[in-house]
Amino acid sequence: MDKMIQKNLPTLILASASVYRQQVLKSLNLPFEIIVSEIDESFASKFDCEDQPEIIAKAKVDAVFNKICNFSEKDKKQKYTNSLITAADTILIMSGKSYGKPKDREEAFDFLNSFSGKTHFAVTGIVIFNTKTKTYHSAKNKTSVTFKTLSIEEINKYLDSGEWQGAAGGYRMQNLGACFVKSIEGSPSSVAGLPIFEFYDILRSQHYPILDFCCSPLILRR
Repeated sequence: MDKMIQKNLPTLILASASVYRQQVLKSLNLPFEIIVSEIDESFASKFDCEDQPEIIAKAKVDAVFNKICNFSEKDKKQKYTNSLITAADTILIMSGKSYGKPKDREEAFDFLNSFSGKTHFAVTGIVIFNTKTKTYHSAKNKTSVTFKTLSIEEINKYLDSGEWQGAAGGYRMQNLGACFVKSIEGSPSSVAGLPIFEFYDILRSQHYPILDFCCSPLILRR
């Protein structure tokens, strides 16, 4: 991409400490900065399960925008006047019950034991805020995931890996957790935490030339 064009592009800000989401942007060769949002997600529990991811993602975006507005350095504020703040959140749903991030190993065990041999849904909401136009752009993806029947030993060995920590439903689709997935209908990237098609679609609507960057073939899948 022409350096002059790249210089005039909005700054892409990832409002997340998620390693996977960072890996996605790196694999797409997108220049981005990280400003972590720090919010209490429990407020969203009063809303419908399927609406919670978008609501939480919007709260993350707002938290980061407020951080930017409160920067004391004028130059730093000016830097982000033309930015696209991106946030996403994932929740798992089965039989009308939502499964967020387990609070401890015992709850993670219960989650995985509940999913064993059954189908659950992963709902990921993505919100991008354009700081120049002050507009929100959002999308939601719902994907069904069917687990193999898990033994107690399998669950405990997986929990020993520590992957369950900070993961919606207590497993990570992009890592060892994929061993438990018998079938999937929808977007694997959405289950992992960032729906690539929806991400691309929103960036395209904001005239962000994502295809002009050199992309890695390993990550370009739904």
